[in-house]
Amino acid sequence: MPDALLDTAGLVTGYGQLPVLQDIDLRIVPGELVGLVGPNGAGKTTLLQAIVGLLPAWHGSVSFAGQDVTRWDARRRARAGISLVAEGRQLFAGLTVRENLTLAATATGNAVEENLERVLALFPELERLLGRVSGTMSGGEQQMCAIGRGLMCRPSLLMIDELSLGLAPVVVDRLVHALSQIHQTMGITIIFVEQDVDLAMDTADRVVLLGMGRVVMDAPAPAVRARRTELEHTFLGLPIDGQTVDVIAEA
Repeated sequence: MPDALLDTAGLVTGYGQLPVLQDIDLRIVPGELVGLVGPNGAGKTTLLQAIVGLLPAWHGSVSFAGQDVTRWDARRRARAGISLVAEGRQLFAGLTVRENLTLAATATGNAVEENLERVLALFPELERLLGRVSGTMSGGEQQMCAIGRGLMCRPSLLMIDELSLGLAPVVVDRLVHALSQIHQTMGITIIFVEQDVDLAMDTADRVVLLGMGRVVMDAPAPAVRARRTELEHTFLGLPIDGQTVDVIAEA
């Protein structure tokens, strides 16, 4: 079995005095494309924030590329190769596209022009928008810019929170194509949060389902699709035969 790029062991965290994640064990190997799904409040965003260092681990550990990064802050983790595209894009609305992209590279000590060229090859739509104030763009254009900004950090692990939320189907198709390019041609490991379960299963190699702050399913996408009925019940918060869905952990 390949060495893990990311490994969380017994991870517990939350907000204030409220625990959200409960004993999360998640192992991601280099080159995986993982879809993270679950109902609202399941802990998907919390997990990404804990991985990138925006939330501290109350218990358990986070390892990345063979190093224990549990006590590292977000900036140090970003420099090590963990990049998060936050829900809602979170661009600097008053800055131009170029300025948003440049800031990401300089903040993590990466070359601007080389990485900008790589982003524009992926999203040529952004080239004509480089001088546009990002807050004036469409949602799809902003998401391209946000993903591009994440790539300017030259990550080994790219995490995208709510890939398709609020976007038109034609834009979602464009982003899914870009995701495939990032994964296949750039060799970047990806975790993406997605509300559309069918989209997650069609796009990802592997799907992880969170429920009530715990891993409920973790399996190759075809295995999760085969248990779609159980997945739907989990999303509705209903029991399956009087008990929760068993965790799947298939190679």
